[in-house]
Amino acid sequence: MSSCIVDFGQLGGRAYAGRPNGQAAYEYFHIDKMMSECEIVSVKFPDDTKTLTSSYFLGCFGKTIIEMGSEEAFRKKFKMENPTKLNGIISKCIKTALIATSY
Repeated sequence: MSSCIVDFGQLGGRAYAGRPNGQAAYEYFHIDKMMSECEIVSVKFPDDTKTLTSSYFLGCFGKTIIEMGSEEAFRKKFKMENPTKLNGIISKCIKTALIATSY
């Protein structure tokens, strides 16, 4: 298994908002394939990111978090490399996904 990178900088812009946009990012980066083909997935948000909404993050990673079953398992596979200011929203989103039934 190899390491893979989800680099949101490839998408352009500094705001990441909306569930449909998050779902489009899931498809764009082939996160479903990364789950089986990659040992570690580095997730990079640009340093100049202005906005990351829960709807975007959950649109992109919600199903994956649920499938993994715990924050620890998700964070072990998906290594977040993001500006410190995004830590709170990312943690909140992971916890939200774990109490949800579907995304």
